Amino acid sequence: MSFKTLEDFIASEYSSFETYFNIWKNETKIYINFPNKEDKNLCLNNNLKSINEDLNWLEKNKDKIEELLIENNSIELAENWASTAPLLDCAEEECYLMEDGQKVFFPITTDDFCNSLYIESISMEFDKCNEAPLLEVTLLCNPDYFGEHCLVVAIEKNKSLEFIGLTG
Repeated sequence: MSFKTLEDFIASEYSSFETYFNIWKNETKIYINFPNKEDKNLCLNNNLKSINEDLNWLEKNKDKIEELLIENNSIELAENWASTAPLLDCAEEECYLMEDGQKVFFPITTDDFCNSLYIESISMEFDKCNEAPLLEVTLLCNPDYFGEHCLVVAIEKNKSLEFIGLTG
């Protein structure tokens, strides 16, 4: 899927525009912000191609975000959070019951963690109308290892990644 026209977006009270996009097999909310002094419709129209390119890059580079999260000890963080949930006695393995009703078995494997990730929202912040945006990606997990808290990753204009942390 890609955005072709201004009609794919709606004006928003929280950002310049909002829309939805399927990424990583999940419908994700996209927030796009342009500087207040700019003609927002013109900026959006002029940046449709770069918006699509950034979203396609994000779709194809899930592994880079997963690597960043693993390098920043997100699996250990998930285990720390999950271990505060009720411990179940019904399994041979260490198992916890999350707030969302799902069971989490320890240790959390890299595959389990990476497969649990999905993008809840993406913010695209344009400093100037005709520049590449900064992206902020908000990630959740299913099962919800972090008790309704989010992992946040920033993507710079040059596509370098920064782990912002756990929020919420």
